[in-house]
Amino acid sequence: MTALRVCTNDDVRAALLARCVGGMETGGILIGRYIGAEAIVIDACPPPPDSTCGPAEFFRGTSGVADLLLRHWNADPRTYYIGEWHYHPLPVGPSAEDIEQMRTFAADPSSHCANPIMLLARPDGIFAFVLDDGELVEVSP
Repeated sequence: MTALRVCTNDDVRAALLARCVGGMETGGILIGRYIGAEAIVIDACPPPPDSTCGPAEFFRGTSGVADLLLRHWNADPRTYYIGEWHYHPLPVGPSAEDIEQMRTFAADPSSHCANPIMLLARPDGIFAFVLDDGELVEVSP
């Protein structure tokens, strides 16, 4: 599974980085699709309004998420939930809470995503991970 490659374009990266300002963690849902061994990210959605941001924590809310996912599922071409993006204002890796949150999303049958992706934005770049057999493994962005 770790042979997965995560593909983003300049617009997605710019939108994600524009949301990564200040000293607060933030994040949101990644929308895209899989083509072979590539996960194509087409949108890094803003955090739902009921999300909680702090200097060392972020909890993604759920307000409006079901409608967002349904709109993408019904779009042509069909796109869907493929993971989460997250911002750390310091150059640190995924926390234990980040990993547990990804495990929770993977175990939720409504996500339909057994191996979610995490794009982790930090001051020193954007890093890609995939949940593989319960572990968050860095992959090629």
